[in-house]
Amino acid sequence: QIEAAAAQVAFEDVTDNVGLEGLGGATAAWGDFDGDGWVDLYTNGQLWKNESGASFRKRPSVKIWKAPLSLPAPTRPPSTTKLIAVTFVMFSQGWLGGGDAKLISAVAVWAGLSQLTLFVIVMVILGAVYSTFEAIRLGYPKRIWDRFVKAKPGEGSDVALPRDVVPYGVAIAGGGLYVAMMQFLASA
Repeated sequence: QIEAAAAQVAFEDVTDNVGLEGLGGATAAWGDFDGDGWVDLYTNGQLWKNESGASFRKRPSVKIWKAPLSLPAPTRPPSTTKLIAVTFVMFSQGWLGGGDAKLISAVAVWAGLSQLTLFVIVMVILGAVYSTFEAIRLGYPKRIWDRFVKAKPGEGSDVALPRDVVPYGVAIAGGGLYVAMMQFLASA
C-alpha cells in the first residue's frame, strides 16, 4: 500500500514561483531566523525571508550569528600540540586508551603552557604509584616470581601474564585536579 501511494506522489518545482530562482544545488539551512513563525532559508551567505508561506524575499546582507557566538580560532602552544601528537601516537600503538589520550589532551589545553610540565610530572607520578598498587593487588609479583624465578629451564617462557587494564584516567584526572588546586591557591 505504501509503495503504491508513494508511486502516485508527484512534486512540482515551484522554485521560481516563490522567489527562489537561481538557487539550485546550494547548501542551505532552514529555520525561523526572524522569529515570525515561518521557516526562512539561509543559503550562499544570504537570508531569504519567508513571506507568510506565499513567497521568499531576499533580505539585505544579514549577520545571523551575534558576537558572543563567534569565537576566535583556538590557539594551541607548540608544546601542547606536541603533547596531543604524543598521545595520538601512544593511542595508535595501543599503549594508551582513546579516552586517556583525549583526557590528557583536554587537560593539557585547559592547563596551558605554564602548567603543562607540572601536569605531566604529577600525572606520571600518580600513574606510577597507582599502577604499582594495582600490580600488587592483582598479584603480579607472585606471577613474575613463578614465571621467571621458580620455573625450571625451558619452562615458564610460554606462560603469558594476563593483560589487566590499569585505569590510567585516575592519574590523568589527579594531575588535572592538582594543577587546578595549585591555580586556585595561587589566585587566592
